Amino acid sequence: MKVVGSDGLAIEVKEYKGHDPKALLICVHGMAEHRGRYDELAAYLKEQGYVVLTYDHRGHGQSILRGERKGYLGVDGFNKMVRDLEAVVCEEKKQYPLLPLYLFGHSMGSFVVQRYIQVHHDVNGVILMGSGYKPKGLSFGILLSGLMVKLGRGKREGYLIDAILNREYNRPFRPNRTTFDWLSRDDRSVDRYRDDPDCGFVMSYQFYYDFFRGIRTLQKDKNLRRIPPKLPIFILSGLHDPVGEMGKKIQRLYEAYRTMTSHIDLKLYKDARHELLHELNKEEVFRDLLHWLEKQRVR
Repeated sequence: MKVVGSDGLAIEVKEYKGHDPKALLICVHGMAEHRGRYDELAAYLKEQGYVVLTYDHRGHGQSILRGERKGYLGVDGFNKMVRDLEAVVCEEKKQYPLLPLYLFGHSMGSFVVQRYIQVHHDVNGVILMGSGYKPKGLSFGILLSGLMVKLGRGKREGYLIDAILNREYNRPFRPNRTTFDWLSRDDRSVDRYRDDPDCGFVMSYQFYYDFFRGIRTLQKDKNLRRIPPKLPIFILSGLHDPVGEMGKKIQRLYEAYRTMTSHIDLKLYKDARHELLHELNKEEVFRDLLHWLEKQRVR
């Protein structure tokens, strides 16, 4: 199944649907991965009566721009991802006009979802996993990636930024077994990510420039105030997730949203790292996600 994105790009989509569905969940994946990594969650929720939709962001998986490589999303890639999500939402609303619709965003996808709910007020709730708040070094990242774009290197792989991010994220887990130890305590999950050709690739400098600027924009107070005041939001993170600065920035994200909406929930998992769906306690995470979704249906 394909959905036409904001500039005509064919977005690869997969749907999981059981009998007599009661709600719809759209999964918005993270950076340098793909929709297939949400199969287990989708199958679990399908059995519980949910329609679950997964899709590949532009520049990821099977949604690659013509003539380009993975990791390049085009100019203004972050906002294009937000508009692509709009196209997916609109298509699903046509298919299931009577079902409540929820968005689930992980990591990079959590920032896409956060921007989406600032400019569109057409969903019933959102789940933000592995997110962050006003990350340190953001201005430096914009400066460095912007310089590379200005020098005509926007399409090139952003090895310098990629190395800085992975080094900083991996630092708390030294001695490191792999470059991606920060993702999960489960070595098998880390190895599957490392060995997957559609995971762990280096994003372009243009991507980083657009993404970092997108984060700065969406976390301005004036934009946070655009979120519907009664929108249910569920934030979950590992207490050893370096993207959330070991829970510190997740707590700040929660506090920021608590001033905007009266329906906010937070769950922090002891010892867990960045990828909760691929952690040692993933079954607990699955159950918590289901419980939150069920709670919204009776609210």
